[in-house]
Amino acid sequence: MLRRGVLIVIFEKKRILFILPSLNGGGAERVTCNLMNNLSRNHFEIGLFLYTKKGDYFDLLAPDISVYYVREDGCANKLEILKKLIEVSQDYDVLFG
Repeated sequence: MLRRGVLIVIFEKKRILFILPSLNGGGAERVTCNLMNNLSRNHFEIGLFLYTKKGDYFDLLAPDISVYYVREDGCANKLEILKKLIEVSQDYDVLFG
């Protein structure tokens, strides 16, 4: 769309869902938290899918990150994880895990 000689680009934010087993202390978990926190909110909506609601890094997450988990107690079986992941991922453009 052109308006007074300026190109205006209209786009929708991409929705990215990151997938991890938990946020237990580890390098991959910390790097993923840093990556999610530093992605531009002008271009992306961020979600995090966890198999279990456990871990040391919840404090590192930006408040606008949507967090989904299968179970709080960590006793989810593979079928429960897959069912919940399919349900949650329907709203996202990109899955990263």
